[in-house]
Amino acid sequence: MGEAGEQDWAAWERSLYEALRLIDPEASFWVGVVEFDLGDTPGHRLEDFPAGELTKWVNAWLSELDPHGREYEREWTGGGVRLRFRAKGRTPAAQGWTAMPSFNLLEQAMSDLHLVDGGRRQFISLTLDEIEELARGDLEVVGQVATYPETFQLLVREMQHSEVQRVADMEPMAISAFAGQLGLVEATPSLENFEHGWQSVHESQP
Repeated sequence: MGEAGEQDWAAWERSLYEALRLIDPEASFWVGVVEFDLGDTPGHRLEDFPAGELTKWVNAWLSELDPHGREYEREWTGGGVRLRFRAKGRTPAAQGWTAMPSFNLLEQAMSDLHLVDGGRRQFISLTLDEIEELARGDLEVVGQVATYPETFQLLVREMQHSEVQRVADMEPMAISAFAGQLGLVEATPSLENFEHGWQSVHESQP
């Protein structure tokens, strides 16, 4: 594989996202990328990108943070890439739930939820009452998979703990994480493949 100027930018993005899925094994934080600069990658080879170093750096940074504290930001540079991360502790309802990756992309485009009754709703417009209906199965999503009820149940607990009545009033990183679990995030192919694989594993469990 050649230099960044001679190859698909998406290959660099996929390598970064694959590395970042390994962060925060204890699932204590939401971690997002707020700045993503590939401007210095020409002259660097993708196969030489220090993905392992990036993962270790993020985990070391998170180990210094208080998951019950404020929102934190820090910048990392390496292999011609500059990333600015934002981290915030998960609420008790979501801490330790390793099935939901800590890493998510902020400000992602989200698809609508298509309901079995023919309705169509924006995820962020849903109320706590509607999420509770989805968690109970009184409302169902078109193409719903086995993991959806569990995700909606956790979302109910998250909203109750945060004392919010609408998804839109939640922390942005939490919104992105839940939207990703529901397959609503228009992510890169690598993120979509990860999501489909995660769902397949859980669907196959008794």
